[in-house]
Amino acid sequence: MYSPVVGAGSPLAPPVRITPTDDGLVGHCTLGIAHEGPPGYGHGGMSAMLLDELMGQACTAAGSPGLTVSLQMRYHRPIPLETPLRILGRVTGTDQRKVFAAGSITTEGPLHGPGHGGRRLHHAPARTKGLTHADGDQGRRDPRHRSSDRRPGW
Repeated sequence: MYSPVVGAGSPLAPPVRITPTDDGLVGHCTLGIAHEGPPGYGHGGMSAMLLDELMGQACTAAGSPGLTVSLQMRYHRPIPLETPLRILGRVTGTDQRKVFAAGSITTEGPLHGPGHGGRRLHHAPARTKGLTHADGDQGRRDPRHRSSDRRPGW
């Protein structure tokens, strides 16, 4: 698996070790220098990716796999590098095809306290055939965008 979060085959994965809890999932990892944003701290995009992965896997574990529609983040303080982290993800509700989840990242020790929190909304996939685009194209290519029509440098 080559997931940039949990994939053993990804050179960027921390990797996160995920286990189920009574309320959802918990992940444990330590960010290294490859994940650095500000000096000595993890990149905010890495925090978002960790939360998206855990909340998505929590949705899947609850029987509602799907794709992220919205990810809202609140950064409380920087996440230090080379410090064991705890990432939580849980489903908080559903509304037809919509599944809502919440999560957080904290350091494992009492030294730093809360780190980041997030909320996720995704739609469970509809049971349809073919690729559907926003314009209802059903996966057909626009003839105006043939590869032979591209100019060098575009």
